[in-house]
Amino acid sequence: MKIEQIFFVGTYRQSGAYVPEAKGKGLLSCSLHLETGEIRQEHLCEKPLNSTYLAKDGKGHLFAAGDNFENFGEVHVFSIEEDAYLKPIAAQSTFGTSSCHVACDKEGRRIFVSSYANGVLSQHIFDGIFLSPNPEVLVYRGSGPNAKRQEAAHIHQAVVSPNGRWLYACDLGSDKIWLHDLHDSGNLKVKKGISVPSGSGPRHLVCHPQFPLLYVFCELDASLQTYQSDSDTGDLELISQVSTLPENFAGQPAGAAIRLHPSGKALYVSNRNHHSLTSFSLEGEGRPVFHSTFSIEGEEPRDFNIDPTGQWLLSANQNSSTIVPFRLDAQTGLPTGAQGPKFDCGTPVCILFN
Repeated sequence: MKIEQIFFVGTYRQSGAYVPEAKGKGLLSCSLHLETGEIRQEHLCEKPLNSTYLAKDGKGHLFAAGDNFENFGEVHVFSIEEDAYLKPIAAQSTFGTSSCHVACDKEGRRIFVSSYANGVLSQHIFDGIFLSPNPEVLVYRGSGPNAKRQEAAHIHQAVVSPNGRWLYACDLGSDKIWLHDLHDSGNLKVKKGISVPSGSGPRHLVCHPQFPLLYVFCELDASLQTYQSDSDTGDLELISQVSTLPENFAGQPAGAAIRLHPSGKALYVSNRNHHSLTSFSLEGEGRPVFHSTFSIEGEEPRDFNIDPTGQWLLSANQNSSTIVPFRLDAQTGLPTGAQGPKFDCGTPVCILFN
């Protein structure tokens, strides 16, 4: 029985407008002890300079989005070698600023990078060895009611649907989920913009693996929105919206990450200004029911992830430079209240299990 699980951590090595004090050293390969929750660093890769998000295919490749703030970001491709050593293969400009998310299709051929500041989604074609020389760049247009944060389109994430046909892009700036048909052609084309509640600012979404449901976590009001999805048309219908913050919270909402437990029975979100995680049990056919909110024992939980066995949730606490393991019930997916030892890690912003 496996007692250790490999995972990767993206960090900021460079300070900037929204990362005032970067302490990261690079892209880390780490191991998690499944019995104790202890974390150990295995390897360190110095590229990209600021690895904001990570994705991988099923063929041993890791993709990393690199943020260069006001300059164009990058997408980096690595092969995952023995003992989780990362070997650089290729890199390419995203032609986007504040590149903040990367995803790929099931084949690992089409790589999608979201760049927040200038509202760009770039598509990079990877043949297993090389990136094609001319990535496709799609620029979104739009705005929302929040004059300070929604003055223009701000793409925060793109996700491929479970059936591989649809690409959903979260646009915080225009309160839209942009829908693309990946079967239509090899090019990125917007089929339609699906509006979400005004001023909510969609940031990240996840698709339920068993039910036709899609969960959207919004940054500007920290709401969790549940949508019925149509696998044939890609359309979404809003069926519920709930707050993920306590009623007495008086600060500025700053929703961050959303993840499903591997069992499909629980869902988690992180709130940065509240320095907390909120858990929901997924009842019936995936209806979220509030379970608990708990401290991440640090500051700014920009990302977190759950190990494939469902036993541990690791919170990447950007401003306190720690990763904190929380013990989960592998059957229900809900928190047990137990923790593992904190792991010191400079400015962690993304966690991806191998």
